[in-house]
Amino acid sequence: MEKTVMPDEHLSGGLVKLPAVIDLSNVSALKAMLVDQLNSLDPLAIDCTAVTRITTPAVQVLLSFAKTTAEEGRPPVLHNPSEAFRCAFSELGLQDQLTQWSAS
Repeated sequence: MEKTVMPDEHLSGGLVKLPAVIDLSNVSALKAMLVDQLNSLDPLAIDCTAVTRITTPAVQVLLSFAKTTAEEGRPPVLHNPSEAFRCAFSELGLQDQLTQWSAS
């Protein structure tokens, strides 16, 4: 079953594609999509390639999701974190978390 998070932002095979901008205007949609993923058997994979701007509230939602899934024994895997995505985590002192969740 295809999940729609933000229009046309979900890829097949359980890989969720993040939009270019994740801020207060769409962080609720991000949260809803991630909650939906918690109930899914799909791999918890997130494509971060397109992200050009991500604000602290969005990072907080992603951290909460990652904490919850890690406690379930299935942490998320971040694919292709963009420069903006990496900078947001770095500026918040979260480099270790980003490294831990990034695909090799």
